[in-house]
Amino acid sequence: MSDLLDNPDKRIRQKAQFELATRGSDGLEIFKAKLSANSGQLARIHAIWGLAQLSRSGESNAGKLLVPLLNDTDQEIRAQAARWLGDIRYKEAEDKLIPLLQDLSVRVQFFAAEALGRIKAEQAVQRCSLFILLK
Repeated sequence: MSDLLDNPDKRIRQKAQFELATRGSDGLEIFKAKLSANSGQLARIHAIWGLAQLSRSGESNAGKLLVPLLNDTDQEIRAQAARWLGDIRYKEAEDKLIPLLQDLSVRVQFFAAEALGRIKAEQAVQRCSLFILLK
């Protein structure tokens, strides 16, 4: 099943993702394994999406697994991690999201700002005002 997260056909990748998300802790372990930099980008993105699904269904460890991805070398992985941390309103990621407001990728900056808004990060408003003043 985990091999299907690398499939070139998006429909197959999504079906595999949704199936794994219904498997609870078994799916969590597969998503966790796919997050490594050794996996392909598409498999990693579907693992991120799957973890967000698990988090919305009550899996408390899913958000913790996304936070380290905010420092990934792949800008799309950083963007997706920020996007879904905001979607699941993972407040514990606030300190890691704030620096992404100055990421080289505008896409990462956007999703970090959106995530900070969703988690109602008051500290980010103060830091963002400081960034604007320094420019």
